[in-house]
Amino acid sequence: MMNPKIKRWLAFTSLLLTLVVALWGSRCYAQGGYLWFRTTVDSEGNVGAHTSLALDGDAPCISYFDASNSALKYAHLVGSTWQVETVDNTGYDGWSTSLALDSAGHPHISYHEYHGGILKYAHYDGTTWQIEDVESYGARYGLYNSLALDSAGHPHIAYSKVGTSWSTLRYAYYDGTTWHKETVDGLGDEDVGYFVSLALDADDHPHISYQDTTNLNLRYAYHDGSTWHVEVVDSGLKVGYYTSLALDSAGHPHIAYYDDGENTLNYAYYDGSAWHIERVVQFLYKAQISLTLDSNGHPHIGYCGKICPIECEEGLYHAYYDGASWHKEEVDAGEITFASLALDDQDQIHIGYYDADNGDLRYAHTISPSSLTNRLYLPLVVRNYQP
Repeated sequence: MMNPKIKRWLAFTSLLLTLVVALWGSRCYAQGGYLWFRTTVDSEGNVGAHTSLALDGDAPCISYFDASNSALKYAHLVGSTWQVETVDNTGYDGWSTSLALDSAGHPHISYHEYHGGILKYAHYDGTTWQIEDVESYGARYGLYNSLALDSAGHPHIAYSKVGTSWSTLRYAYYDGTTWHKETVDGLGDEDVGYFVSLALDADDHPHISYQDTTNLNLRYAYHDGSTWHVEVVDSGLKVGYYTSLALDSAGHPHIAYYDDGENTLNYAYYDGSAWHIERVVQFLYKAQISLTLDSNGHPHIGYCGKICPIECEEGLYHAYYDGASWHKEEVDAGEITFASLALDDQDQIHIGYYDADNGDLRYAHTISPSSLTNRLYLPLVVRNYQP
């Protein structure tokens, strides 16, 4: 019979070696008390563009485009296995998917059918996918779109309507019986409504960030229950690209966006009386951005692009504010686009993204080092890890 001391020593050594392997092989980071783990979700053809991620508890769900089959796809993690399905392959040449989950965990997706110029909406009713056209004919609807569900589980969509030389910001919502649609901003020869991001406040009133493409500024629109209000947040040289909006517990807007004039990732927030704008990352090129707030109201931003202080390095990055200062870290390397970030109830970070180098849908998530004290949990993570 093995000596108990030797047995304990072997167990400890095994755990230590497993941790070393995990940290080395997965390029984990612990700058903010987190360890990053990455995996490939779907690699069948060229898949993963126009990614949108939502969480069912702490289980990730992702909508995305399959370019090889011109299809809208949906992946969700069940236990330790990714389940992947095709939602729509009837001529969908993808652009701008947006995913939300209802209280039953059923997915709802808004998306743009490029060939037909149609804003479409798909939802799973527990048995099958239901698909419908929200708006079409005469323009390109939903080239950019963003979906949110209200307290009754009904969809609201902010989206662009793009004509030959103009665009407008549109808003549609379903009341349980009928779709209602209206123009929020842009008439005549104006060009607004690109890079939209939608959130609903506690009263189910919509808030939208977007770009005024004519003047290249960042705009923000909100409905107070009676009328729409529109304001310019940042009127820099070339701002408002890839906006991402989140509301804090007081209903105040926070917006992350790309400044193409200064090549910076910017963060704007409203404190109840005035807007404040900060530069989070400099020397950033071709950024795409996803913002959310943690349980303390602090921002977390997933972004991808090239950082070029000396030599350009492409990758997926995470920036967050801890209440005192900003921290930045690399999550994955290579040509990466369409990052979509969410936080679970434990403030652990989940990011879905497109690995353009390999044409794969990828997923990264964090684990608090405290959870690694469970000797059964770490080997499970390592077994499921894919570099």
